[in-house]
Order: sequence, then C-alpha cells, then structure tokens
Amino acid sequence: RGRHGLNHSTEFIRKYSCFIRVIERVFSVYQHCYMDVHEIISKGGECNER
Repeated sequence: RGRHGLNHSTEFIRKYSCFIRVIERVFSVYQHCYMDVHEIISKGGECNER
C-alpha cells in the first residue's frame, strides 16, 4: 500500500508540475503582451504630453 501511495503522489506531482509549466508559459506570454501594451501607452502618453 505505501509503495502504491508513493507512486500515486509522484504521478500527482508530475501532473502538477506539468500544469505549473503551462501556467508559467501562459503567464509569460500574458506578461509580454502586457509589457508591450504598457510601453505603447507610455509612449502615447509622452506623445500626448509633447
């Protein structure tokens, strides 16, 4: 039983790490887009100020 429980937890960790990897990839893409939008807004603000 202990060995099966350990194997189950290992499988859970493997799925969890894969899930985290997907989340990080989505977040990195979202963060990159957010930075682009922020840069465009800040540049637009500079143009508006000038």
